Amino acid sequence: MCRRVWLQIPKPGNVRAREPRRKPRPTIRGRIHTFTAVCALLRQVLDVAGTFHRQTSSNVSVRNFPELLKRGGESVISTVPVWSTLLMSAYGDTFNVNCRAENVRGYAQSLSLKDGVVRTELEWHPNGNESQAIWLAYEVSAHRAIPPLAMVKLDVVARQDTKITLSDILDGAGSLRTIFLEKNYSSSDGTGMWTGVRPYGLRNVRAYEYSHLEFSDTDAVNLTGLRPSGVVNNKNPATISQEFDVTLEAGKMFTTYKFVGIASSDAYKDPKRVAACTARIGATIGYRLAMADHRLEWHKLWESGDIVFPGDVELHPEPSC
Repeated sequence: MCRRVWLQIPKPGNVRAREPRRKPRPTIRGRIHTFTAVCALLRQVLDVAGTFHRQTSSNVSVRNFPELLKRGGESVISTVPVWSTLLMSAYGDTFNVNCRAENVRGYAQSLSLKDGVVRTELEWHPNGNESQAIWLAYEVSAHRAIPPLAMVKLDVVARQDTKITLSDILDGAGSLRTIFLEKNYSSSDGTGMWTGVRPYGLRNVRAYEYSHLEFSDTDAVNLTGLRPSGVVNNKNPATISQEFDVTLEAGKMFTTYKFVGIASSDAYKDPKRVAACTARIGATIGYRLAMADHRLEWHKLWESGDIVFPGDVELHPEPSC
């Protein structure tokens, strides 16, 4: 299955917020953040096989395939729902794109070209209260060896005993030029949920996402209280969410693992089933082994070729062969 991950990182000079009615407060909206908790900032658009829609040439400003114009239409990329969103709420506040800049300390983010993993680490002060500080660390990856699998890892450490709410979201607001098909919660998987869309103009193409969660300490999680997330602020029909309460002990790390299966009908006969099975298989393998396999495939890729810097011979590394 063909899959491409696009990262659109806004430059500070090009970021403009809505015109406020009152004096705007500083937020973290203009900074570069992981596309996990604040995916509206660092936009990760996942393009799966077949998610191109058909439209008339009069509505297209840039041509992808000129030969298609002779047949009366153009092929434009359609995007699936944002799969990586995993938000946290505590003390009546939520860490998301609208979080105040002064409530974040020690922010650091990296995108590894060695293994394609995005990592973000920071200390969050809910409502600006430093005594209630919570340390967060995200890892987000699209698996190199298992094309339909994507993963999110969230480590949380609280400064004091507290109860937090974690929100898992498949966000339909990021699904562009698509028509919503269906969504639901799994009846056999306690943390499973899925959603499906199809591109405009193509009734025979479908794409599905399935999310499954695992935890480092299931005793700290109230799974009987699963409910739709209260922090979702869009009404897109393809959006599906769930939230659950977690009791944290001061200084003790709690980890959430999000395994997402993503598949389309161009690559699989039953993409809904493939998406669900992929997420569950990823959870069965476990994050550590799945990530080891992912990094091994990246290692093979780097070992199979050389890096070339056109026009600057001095920067060329020694050939690998």
